Amino acid sequence: MNIRPETGLIKQIPIGYARKYEALPCTHNGNMILVVSSETPQEIIDEMMRLTGIGKYETRPSKEVLQLIDEAYEMASDNDDYLAANGIDGDIFELKSRIEESPDLLDSQGAKLPSLNLRTRCSSGPFV
Repeated sequence: MNIRPETGLIKQIPIGYARKYEALPCTHNGNMILVVSSETPQEIIDEMMRLTGIGKYETRPSKEVLQLIDEAYEMASDNDDYLAANGIDGDIFELKSRIEESPDLLDSQGAKLPSLNLRTRCSSGPFV
């Protein structure tokens, strides 16, 4: 079976949805296809093809599709665990936490704050 899960797309599809409808975006000989079972409703096939941009699907035995789904999500989970263990994450919130923030001068206790000398002119003269 020269079919591999399309990792970029499976992250957008919850495993429960993929297992319920027995459908998974994959790559076969360099082409993207949707692998489905004979139990997958046609409207689900059409919807997933529309959402993923995949133009072709292939029917496989239910057991094979479920096995492929389980392996794909396990592999994706292992990959995420590896990335997290090595401090590599595409998550913007995690990336933001790595950026060192400068201290807020208003929160500094005992720190000498810069003074501002504001002078405003009025029509009758300077206001001090």
